[in-house]
Amino acid sequence: MPPEPRPPSRLPGLRRLLVLIAVAIALFLGLLWLGQRRLIYFPSRSVLDPKLLGLARVQEVSFTAEDGVALTGWYLPAAGKPRDLSALVCHGNAGNVSDRTHLITALSSAGLDALVFDYRAYGNSGDATPTEDGLYADGRAALAWLEQTTGRPAARTVLYGESLGCAVCIQLAREQPPYALVLESPFTSLPDAAAASNPWLPVRLLLRDRYDSLSRIGEVRAPLLVMHGTADTIVPFEQGRALAEAAGGPHQLIAVEGADHNEVWIDAQARRKDVVEFLDGIGAPAEGR
Repeated sequence: MPPEPRPPSRLPGLRRLLVLIAVAIALFLGLLWLGQRRLIYFPSRSVLDPKLLGLARVQEVSFTAEDGVALTGWYLPAAGKPRDLSALVCHGNAGNVSDRTHLITALSSAGLDALVFDYRAYGNSGDATPTEDGLYADGRAALAWLEQTTGRPAARTVLYGESLGCAVCIQLAREQPPYALVLESPFTSLPDAAAASNPWLPVRLLLRDRYDSLSRIGEVRAPLLVMHGTADTIVPFEQGRALAEAAGGPHQLIAVEGADHNEVWIDAQARRKDVVEFLDGIGAPAEGR
C-alpha cells in the first residue's frame, strides 16, 4: 500500500506570522524613536494676558538663548518685605507661563523677584524643537537675564523646578550654585519616569533626552526642598525621595499626602508656607554667597 500523504507543514505559515510580528514591532519602535519628543514635550502657544489673571504688576520680558532662539517670560517684582533674593521658575513639560501664575505670585509675596519663562516652542518663545540641551540653554539664558535685571548673582537666586523643570534647575545648580533649590514632583531621570508609566516599552533604550538628575544632584550643595505627592501616578513619590536623599547638601522632603502629580499646589496656602519656612530656615547666607 502506498504511504498515507503527510499533512501540510504549518511551519511556513508560522514563520510568516513571526516575521510580520517582528516587522510590526520594528515599525512601531521606529516611529516611537522618531516621534518620541512629541510624547515628551507638550507646549501650548496660547498665552493669556497676565492682567486678566490678576497680575497687573507682571512685566512681559524677552531674551535670547546662546543658540539664538528668542525666549519670553513673565517677571514679577517682590511684594511685601523684600528678601534680597531672586527666583527663577523652570516649569514642566506642558502648557506655558500662563499656567504658573500661582508660583510667581507665591514667590513674589514671599519677598522674591520672580521670573517664569517659556522654553523654545512654548508660549511666545521662538520656534525650535525642544531638546534636553535646548532646555538647558533656555534656562541659562533666563538665569542670565534675571542676574542682569536684579543685579544679583546666581548665589542669591532660588531655583524653582516643576516636574521636567526640576531637571533643568538641577543642571543650572551644577553650573552656578544657587542660594537654594526647590523641586516640585521631580523624577530621578526621564527613562525612570517613563518606565514607571510604560513598563511594557523599552524606553530606557529608546529615549534620547535623558535628564539624569539622580547622577547630578550629589554635586549640588545648596539647601534643597523637595515637595512630592504621595499619590503621584506619573512620577512615583519614591523618585522624589531618592533625589532628596542623594543631594549633596542639606535637604528637606515634604510628602503631600494624597496628591497626584499636578496637585501639589491644590492647598496653595500650605505650599507657600512650606517654601517660606524653608527659606527662613536657611538663615544668614554663608560667606562667599
